[in-house]
Amino acid sequence: MLAAVWVGPERILRVLESCPFSYPRRAEREELRGWGKVAVFDGLFRLMVEKGDFPGADEAVKWMLERCELPEGERDERVLRRAHKLYLDFAREMHAMGLLITSGLFDCVQYRTEFDMADMDFVVTLDGVWYGIQSAMRPDWKKNGWTAVKDERRERRVRQGQRTWMVQVFWMTNERIPHVRGPAGVWLFTPRHVEEVHAEIVKAHAAAVQRRVAGAGAA
Repeated sequence: MLAAVWVGPERILRVLESCPFSYPRRAEREELRGWGKVAVFDGLFRLMVEKGDFPGADEAVKWMLERCELPEGERDERVLRRAHKLYLDFAREMHAMGLLITSGLFDCVQYRTEFDMADMDFVVTLDGVWYGIQSAMRPDWKKNGWTAVKDERRERRVRQGQRTWMVQVFWMTNERIPHVRGPAGVWLFTPRHVEEVHAEIVKAHAAAVQRRVAGAGAA
């Protein structure tokens, strides 16, 4: 299993156990509040790389506030709630990456920021073929449909200057398999979610191999 930088899922859970705040149920949904053009997750990932460990809540929130686009006098409790939400969302993403890596189901797992990609969270390989994985949590997928999720994610990352990459992208969500509630009230993926997205990739990979074989035979 290969990955440039990662932190084990159990380590992330231990760090979150000392988090002084919980996931804000009234978290700000306004994408531009405080960090509209700041690629927060990319920055927190670099902070994790420099630290060699998953950053604690105080350190991460301090990092975000130092880069907040609003002057200090214009920040209110909504900005702080947004920072708390972003930190715990990043924790979920790094926990998911740890699950992908420790599952042993992929040849390679890397975080998208290492490739500067806008349309996926993780880049994985299977038998030398690259695939993308996008992750998302929603309380109600029927109410918060797929189109809104995809458009919101892509628009935010393109606005932050990230690129798109032409590989097949698969989704890891809590639409069919329930999430678990972790420390600080953050919703987390489980090994079952990893197995689900792996099965979808394997199916698509097998079909692609068959098409290549058929094409070679016809030639």
